[in-house]
Amino acid sequence: MAITDINNQSFYHEERVNKEGWNAYSKSKDLDLKNGNWTLKRLKDNSISLKGSIKADYLIDLELTPKKPLVIFGENGISKKGPSKTAASHYITYTRLGVNGKIRYNKKELDITGSAWMDHEISSNQLDENQVGWDWVSVQLNDNREIMAYILRNKDGSISDYSKLVWIDEKGKLSHQNPKDFHWKQGGSYKSKQTGADYPITPSFTTIDPKDGVRRKFKIVPLMDEQEVPGKIGGVPYWEGACNVQDDKGSVVGKAYLELSGYSGNLKERLN
Repeated sequence: MAITDINNQSFYHEERVNKEGWNAYSKSKDLDLKNGNWTLKRLKDNSISLKGSIKADYLIDLELTPKKPLVIFGENGISKKGPSKTAASHYITYTRLGVNGKIRYNKKELDITGSAWMDHEISSNQLDENQVGWDWVSVQLNDNREIMAYILRNKDGSISDYSKLVWIDEKGKLSHQNPKDFHWKQGGSYKSKQTGADYPITPSFTTIDPKDGVRRKFKIVPLMDEQEVPGKIGGVPYWEGACNVQDDKGSVVGKAYLELSGYSGNLKERLN
C-alpha cells in the first residue's frame, strides 16, 4: 500500500506478507480480501470498500464506486504474454471508479474525492522465457476515455510482439492495438538510492485514436521521481507512481499511473 504526497514530495509505503489463517484470508467467489487491517471488499451496492494503513503514519478508509463497466482484457478471458501456454493471465479492470472517503494523517482527517483505477491480474508465471520485465501504464483522459498499455521487454532489448495497447471508450468498448499500431519510447531517468535500479520514468507513446483515426502522442510525466517500492519483503523492486499525461503540445490531458518492473536483477527468477 502506498501514498504519494505531492505537496511535500514524499512517498509513503508498506509491504506485507501474511498467510491465510494468520490474520489474512481471501474468498474465491467474491471480492473479499484481508491482510491484517488491510481489507478490500465488494459491498451489496457493487461499490468497493478499501481500508488500511501505512505503518503508523496513515489510516485509509475509502469507498470506490464503478463509473464504467468492468473490463476483461485479452481473448476469451485470457491475456497472452508470450507464445508458451504458461505466459498468460486473467486480467480484469475497473478503468474508472469514483472515490469518496477519508485519510487520517498527523492527527488530521482529510476528506477524499477523486477517480481511481482498479487492476486485477491473476497468473502463475506470466512472463515468457525471453522476457525480463515490463513497462505498464493506465491513463484516464479528461474526455472520459482510458488507455491501458504495456510493453514486454525481451532480453536483447527489443519489445515483445505480445505487448499491447487498449483504448476504452466512454461506454466501455475496447479497441485493441498491437506493437505495429503504437510506438512506445522510453525516456527520463531515476536512479534509486535503495536498489541502484535506473528507471525510465518519463516515457511517451504514439497511438491511433479509434474515434477519428488520427495518430496521437502522449507523454507520461511523474508528479515526483521517488515512487519506488524496494521490494524488501517480496524480493521484487519496482517503480509505480502517480503521473500527469501531456499531449504533443504539452497540455495536461489526463492522469496516469506508471509501473516499471525488471530493472533490478532477473525478474523472472524472482517471480518463479
